Amino acid sequence: DYAKLLKNKDKPLTNHAVQAHYPPGSTFKLVTGTGALAEKVITPSTLVRTAPYLTLGGTRFYDWNHRGFGACNIYCGFGHSSDTFFFQMAGRLGIDRLAHWAHEYGFGARTGIDLPGEVSGIVPSNAWKQNAVGEPIYPGETYQAGIGQGYDVVTPIQLINAYAALANGGKLYQPQIVREVVGPDGSVVQPFQPKLIRKLDVPSGVLRTMREAARSVVTLRHT
Repeated sequence: DYAKLLKNKDKPLTNHAVQAHYPPGSTFKLVTGTGALAEKVITPSTLVRTAPYLTLGGTRFYDWNHRGFGACNIYCGFGHSSDTFFFQMAGRLGIDRLAHWAHEYGFGARTGIDLPGEVSGIVPSNAWKQNAVGEPIYPGETYQAGIGQGYDVVTPIQLINAYAALANGGKLYQPQIVREVVGPDGSVVQPFQPKLIRKLDVPSGVLRTMREAARSVVTLRHT
């Protein structure tokens, strides 16, 4: 029975929340949008043309909506999850600044949750790719990183933690399983206090804009 579990392609013995990592996809646009606003690449009202696709060299990078969305600000771009909007934001930021904002939200590092075997995921940068494969990041890979594809991989707990920090005003906490240890008589033997990893170095106005943009995902009925 144990051998069957080990050979099962779904890896039931792996705690996928902390021991497995996956491409974050469009959820990673939180990072790209935050970076673009914080570094004044755009303002909340800046309109960016979202084309059906962008071309780099001979390669087309398509929006999931092959018609594009026309001129979009961050609320439209995030709300509709426009790929060409965030390709452009990533291209303007560059891979290393994109990596900086990913690290700010806790990606690429263990959260410190009280569970064994947590992995850190991967946040691509020029230095990371040089160390990994001996090459620089190419512009098309920066585009892909801006929408959470390519080399980016995160754990589910990292993703939840990042959005919790967005929701709570910028505090990145260490997740924990145990709130308190209680004795046989019901008394608290050992309490645990929330542990702050750091306060995000992001202007409060940027976080407010990104919260409103995240809300637009629902109000625009994209999701």
